[in-house]
Amino acid sequence: MLAALDDHRSALLAVTQAVTDYVQAEEDAAPDEPQMLAIADRAASEETAALNALLALTPANLAEAASLAGHLAETATEFDRVDLFERFAVVLARMA
Repeated sequence: MLAALDDHRSALLAVTQAVTDYVQAEEDAAPDEPQMLAIADRAASEETAALNALLALTPANLAEAASLAGHLAETATEFDRVDLFERFAVVLARMA
């Protein structure tokens, strides 16, 4: 579970960095838009894959469930992703 959390955090950082790079390139000069959008798209795909892998796991105990809940709450708040709470409810239902 911890490895999956770390993978998702890394993927989120990649998405954030791609967006930051795009904004900076746009401020500095006209960016190579297709290339920048491709980078951001690839980063978003990696984040989605990491999130899906994370949510495919069933927490083994309450500590893992609490770690997952904390991560998803932080991510949902930071990136305005209410869907994470809905998906977490499915994970918790599998634990029952």
